[in-house]
Amino acid sequence: MRKTLLSFIILFLLIGSLNSQTRRVLFEEGTNASCAPCASSNPILIAWLQNHQAQAISIMYHASWPGFDPMYQLNPTQSTERIQYNNITAVPTCNVDGLIYDIWPFTSTAFDNALNTRLAVTPPVSITVVDQRIAGDSIKSQITLVVHSNLPAGTFKLRVMAVEKLIVYPTPPGSNGETTFHTVFRRAYPNTTGVACPTTTGTYN
Repeated sequence: MRKTLLSFIILFLLIGSLNSQTRRVLFEEGTNASCAPCASSNPILIAWLQNHQAQAISIMYHASWPGFDPMYQLNPTQSTERIQYNNITAVPTCNVDGLIYDIWPFTSTAFDNALNTRLAVTPPVSITVVDQRIAGDSIKSQITLVVHSNLPAGTFKLRVMAVEKLIVYPTPPGSNGETTFHTVFRRAYPNTTGVACPTTTGTYN
């Protein structure tokens, strides 16, 4: 099995940007290596994402059903928590920015429409992430959050997700024939609940 380094995706209100210049729209998918519709739908989403890397990011949560999936087994507790949080009851399911639910069927037009809808909304914060490779197989991330103006009353959470950009198996690990898997969810830090975020204007590290 060939694997690539982990990277980190930061969720803030599910509508933040990853740097101060470019808004990035989050596509979250529920999938499974033994799901036949996933095998035919995932290439459509992946191709679209690869053509929109400047505007979109993705996290793929692997479910425990309908069949065996070793990527679910890597972190079953947190994978289940994220599947449930996103109200994913069937796979494949794709949600956008936590606000546009269950895009189906997977088409470039549907993804374009969701992207453009969210790009039209000015994000309330900017987030910068700087990753540093340290000894062993670890990565240290420095996260800077800029709140541009006081946020409205509410409960705001910062969620940090580690994803594996690419996993390639020599033979299909499940029953649907897929061998290549992108942006696989690996772990949430410190947990899937996240940490409380400041709501007043300022820069926070």
